[in-house]
Amino acid sequence: MTQTTDTERPKLKRSLGTLDLLLYGIVFMSPIAGFAVYGFVQDSSGDMAVLSYLIGCIGMVLTGLSYAAMSRAAPGAGSVYNYAQKAFGPFLGFAAGWSILLDYILLPSLMLLIAGLSMNAAIPAVPVAGWVMFFLVIATVTNLCGIKFTTRADMMIAGALMIAVTIFVIAAVIYLLSPSTPVSLSLSPLLPEGGVQMNLVVAGASVAILSFLGFDAISTLSEELKEGHSNAVGRATILCLVVMASIFIIESWLLSDLSKGLEGLSPDAAAFEIINARMPFVGLIVTLAVGLGTGFGSTIPPQAAVSRVLFAMARDRQLPGILSRVHSRFRSPYVAILFMAVIMAVLSLGFGAHLDTLLSLVNYGALMAFMFVNASVIMHYGIRGGSRQLVRHWILPGIGFLVVAYVFTGLSSQSLIMGTAWIVAGIAFYLVQRFMLGRTPVVGLDAAE
Repeated sequence: MTQTTDTERPKLKRSLGTLDLLLYGIVFMSPIAGFAVYGFVQDSSGDMAVLSYLIGCIGMVLTGLSYAAMSRAAPGAGSVYNYAQKAFGPFLGFAAGWSILLDYILLPSLMLLIAGLSMNAAIPAVPVAGWVMFFLVIATVTNLCGIKFTTRADMMIAGALMIAVTIFVIAAVIYLLSPSTPVSLSLSPLLPEGGVQMNLVVAGASVAILSFLGFDAISTLSEELKEGHSNAVGRATILCLVVMASIFIIESWLLSDLSKGLEGLSPDAAAFEIINARMPFVGLIVTLAVGLGTGFGSTIPPQAAVSRVLFAMARDRQLPGILSRVHSRFRSPYVAILFMAVIMAVLSLGFGAHLDTLLSLVNYGALMAFMFVNASVIMHYGIRGGSRQLVRHWILPGIGFLVVAYVFTGLSSQSLIMGTAWIVAGIAFYLVQRFMLGRTPVVGLDAAE
């Protein structure tokens, strides 16, 4: 394993603080994400979406603590790739990075597709493909202009999305509290009348995890933090999770109460059908918020995140070196960004009929990576470091690993087969590079100290 000096390695511009990371995470996760996947979660969980979100929240908060711990140990742009490499070495580091690539490559493509479908429903004159390319061009140009420009865009998008969510919450609460409406606010979403079936709750949680994806991408910006902000990743990650988990639980709770008595809801449009049936005056606002919010907010940050993982892996000679090139003016990984733009276009336009498959595969990659992060804390701090902080470096990441693994078992058999095939392909790629092409992984000072 070769080690390079810090001056030889391509660098990204350091310009971010805690607020930038928080807004990036909020926009990546998207306050309106709960609307887009509510039907899938409710269908998988047997009408126990709120409980599925609670289970998912527990696993994500524990995993967020592990991200915070590892971001201090390996503050590079590669996120889980850097963490697993630090804890387990180059091979498992590559496996972890390859896992999260499945999430990061498919997620922005999936969000583009959802945005295109939503906007086409609102404005049918423009085809889905037209909306997809419109959002993709804007996301790519924004990311090419550098991370500071991206975070400024995030600030505006976050504000607009929070306004849309606030309008829905206020309107839903007023509607449910009104004595003249057929439904009311209740505890049944949390305490189902037929009892709790954990197998269904876990199955729903394996889908609900999609809403939480994005907090982990905060760590991909570690290398672009201002000097003296080493703890910003941990603070922003936990704060982002708490804020967004609260929003998703409130959204699913209100939608569950609003849906009582409604039959024949389709999983891919359940939230919109519920809102249009109960509060049609809010329907257009939510539809546009999901379309525009997903098109801008849920494609710009994911493209930024995956480009930095590709950049980090290429810089360490785990992927073709051209992906590590940095723009001389904007200090952005422009080749990786353009490469992802092509991949996003192909996937979002070519897999429109396979939305459920994309959903499951995104979650496979994310859950696998989350298990790697929790295990990395135990290995790096507990086993190798001999830490005596039993709760922080042993118990919490251990519980986080088990909760995520439990949710992982709720994935469909098709997802498990296809996701495992992706991992096997990655291992084969690594072995070919390492032993047939003689490409020795390079670990820089930021990942090796």
